[in-house]
Amino acid sequence: LKRTIVVSLAALILVALRRQALLLDRSLPRWTADNLDGEDHRPSRSSVSSLLRQKNNATPARRKWAYAFVVGGCSRNKPEYRGFIWNIAVAAQVLQEAGSQADVVALIQMSARTNETALPENESKLLEAMNVKIEYIPKFSSMIHEVFYTLMLEKFRILQMTQYSRVIFMDGDVMPLCSLDYLFELSEPEYGEPLLKDNIVISYSNQPAHGGFFMLRPQEGDYEKIQQIIKVTEEKALSLPPFEHWDEVEGWGHKIESPDRWMSSISKYTSTNWSWHGVHADQGLLYHWTKYVKQSVTLIINYQVQNWGSENGTSVMEKAFMNYRPNDTINVASCRTSQNAPYTDFRHFTGRGKPWQQNYTHYKTASGETSQSREEVTKTFDQLVSSLNGEVRNNKEFDGKKLLSAFMQMVPPQGKEAKTPVHEEKGNVLSHSDRAYVKWFSALDKVQRLSGVNITLPRYLGRNLAKGPPVGTYPKFKERIRHIRWKVENGWNPYVKEESLKR
Repeated sequence: LKRTIVVSLAALILVALRRQALLLDRSLPRWTADNLDGEDHRPSRSSVSSLLRQKNNATPARRKWAYAFVVGGCSRNKPEYRGFIWNIAVAAQVLQEAGSQADVVALIQMSARTNETALPENESKLLEAMNVKIEYIPKFSSMIHEVFYTLMLEKFRILQMTQYSRVIFMDGDVMPLCSLDYLFELSEPEYGEPLLKDNIVISYSNQPAHGGFFMLRPQEGDYEKIQQIIKVTEEKALSLPPFEHWDEVEGWGHKIESPDRWMSSISKYTSTNWSWHGVHADQGLLYHWTKYVKQSVTLIINYQVQNWGSENGTSVMEKAFMNYRPNDTINVASCRTSQNAPYTDFRHFTGRGKPWQQNYTHYKTASGETSQSREEVTKTFDQLVSSLNGEVRNNKEFDGKKLLSAFMQMVPPQGKEAKTPVHEEKGNVLSHSDRAYVKWFSALDKVQRLSGVNITLPRYLGRNLAKGPPVGTYPKFKERIRHIRWKVENGWNPYVKEESLKR
């Protein structure tokens, strides 16, 4: 009888252990290999076990996630927006191939210059083939409102997406290099305590908030609340002196006082003034909203991670830790081998460096001569795209140097010194900078095959699509104050009559 009791107890303990192991397995992030080099970068289960200790009485979280993009100024007569549509399809393909479980949503704003109410059929077909959910947001009533400043504020429409518990926003020229679902997991694990806060903001070179990549938690009433903050700040701008019409002390409504101060990725850029790049637009409002209004944000500042919460109605830093070593909190969860996640898990094609804006026959070699003819460049670049899938890598006729030469002609000069990205000629190996471009074109090739939509890239059209974004350059104070004045004259409503999102 004693032996029977002991055996029964052992069996019950074994069942309980198996059940706990199953719960732990379900809560682990779904690691994916970096498809660029074909290597498996998944960390061992033991390396993440300390991050995923679960409570026995934990309750599953309500989890539904999405990646969101915004594209404005859409009109058949101004094709500059189309590259951003292509990029959303590319991003969706990369995420799906990497095993992402989140939805991809495109918020589309038709231009005030057109009577069109939707994208052309082939562009809708392209997105829908990649399971992208298309949402149309109200268009502006006048071209005076259709400027970069206003488009930057349209990003916060993701706060209306309350059907999701977390939304990662990416600019229309951002490409994920793998699945970024691990950020959702770290903020909202199925069981146990989260390691990151509801909202995630990363710093950039000289600013504390990167408006091109962030995560928010949408909640009922938040969109209306942030619109009120915008209105109050814009009303105040009318009484402030030109040229900026901006209050560097209180910014969007909060005076930063020492020892609190904002920090950027470059340590020398730090202050208590609201004075960084884009502070009067999305990059200032994002920082204000997450840190001082919601008071629940993880700030990732290069290798430093800060969790901010609330104490007696005041924003306070609850915890800070480093994310430098491969086995540190975020790096170990990253979908790639990295010492600086999530920065290294996406690529932002800023300025004229967007893949769809390139006319690579335009660029010259150091001697001033094109190293290959148009036909040769086209042929070798097609080889470059197919090489990523190993289709020509083992081909004896594959000429790596010739291929790299073609690619170097394609990539535009970047930065103040007008230098092209670094190219590493190690056999047939491309530099990390170049790989992002190759990955983009490879994904675009797959998107075309999956959707049945053929895309004519600018390399055959000249530089038609390389004139910049469809709504102008980065927010200008002059355009901002003119937009505000016209808003006042129209009862603070810059949109046409349709007020809500429609499918």
